[in-house]
Amino acid sequence: MHKFCIVRIVGNENPPRDLPGSRLRSLEFILLNEPNFADTTKLYVLNRLVDQDYRRSVIDMLEAYQQPFYEIPFPAAKLKAAPDMSHADMNLEVIGINSARNTGIAVGHAVADYAIIFDGDCFFDLTGWNEFIDTVERTPSHYYSIPTLRIKPEQYQTQLDRNYTEPMPVFHRDSLERFDVTRLFGNCDKLELLHRLGHDGTANTNHCTIHGDRTVLAGYCCHMQTGADETEEILPVRMLLRHQSIHNLFERARASLA
Repeated sequence: MHKFCIVRIVGNENPPRDLPGSRLRSLEFILLNEPNFADTTKLYVLNRLVDQDYRRSVIDMLEAYQQPFYEIPFPAAKLKAAPDMSHADMNLEVIGINSARNTGIAVGHAVADYAIIFDGDCFFDLTGWNEFIDTVERTPSHYYSIPTLRIKPEQYQTQLDRNYTEPMPVFHRDSLERFDVTRLFGNCDKLELLHRLGHDGTANTNHCTIHGDRTVLAGYCCHMQTGADETEEILPVRMLLRHQSIHNLFERARASLA
């Protein structure tokens, strides 16, 4: 049994939010560059991958780097049985982001005391990890919150501006809070849990201010850029393209049934 498990939720590549090939490039960058840490294991949750070529590429890459993964299969049978499924139900069935995160917590706790739940493009550099561990050792807690820094590959191992964005949560095996599985992807899916843990909910902020003592800010992680610069830097653009990408994903999911 390890103390920590870094669990990454690997989802579909979704243009126009994502540049073509960006998710695979990000995954390979993380596999090549994230250090190995003491008393820590890593695990990848493959979340309902629609495109079979993309799925095969992800699995081949993880196997080449001897990384364990857990797959949540694409729900083809359920979609075939409900051809008129609503947009909201498609969001929950085809993406199901919070269900996947809760699965990540469960499989993480099967091998470690703490499950660190990352989006698929997030990873630690050595400084962020050391700051995380220092906080964990000084301040015991059932929950930690790891602020994120959006970076390009060429910014790795450079002096980073600490322009934090929405944190990633960490759960001790005795923790009780879990993600709300009824939340749709793109509708404050992670933020709703952060609010419950005491994070400030003020709109258009990084939500890194915490009220109370339920969770503790600890270190930081890097979030690899998968979109164009304008997409990553301008929130309204990112939200618009995310909406278009979700619509496109649902169309691809339906087309795959044929």
